[in-house]
Amino acid sequence: MANILLINSSWRPAYKNILSLLVFQPVSNLATIAERAKKNSHKINITNLSFWKITLTFVLNTVKKDAYNVLGFTGTTLLFLQVIQLLKEIKKINRDIFTIVGCPHC
Repeated sequence: MANILLINSSWRPAYKNILSLLVFQPVSNLATIAERAKKNSHKINITNLSFWKITLTFVLNTVKKDAYNVLGFTGTTLLFLQVIQLLKEIKKINRDIFTIVGCPHC
């Protein structure tokens, strides 16, 4: 059984308030993955960085505290650099964490 964290990148740094009405929506692709993972008895959580002003420190502490062994990321092309930054920092904590990135940019 995997302990999975799915992360939606924050639109705030890239989009500011310009497209907030369009991108400030629930992420259905992560919910679909979560539902399937739960059916297969995996523990799963979703963190949507667009809904709160969540810091990098918060994400890193969450990964440490809850001992996730699989992380999945999504975001638009403008948010891809944020995904890379998060991945680099998380890999400093645990190089063995299995990471998956799926988004329109990929």
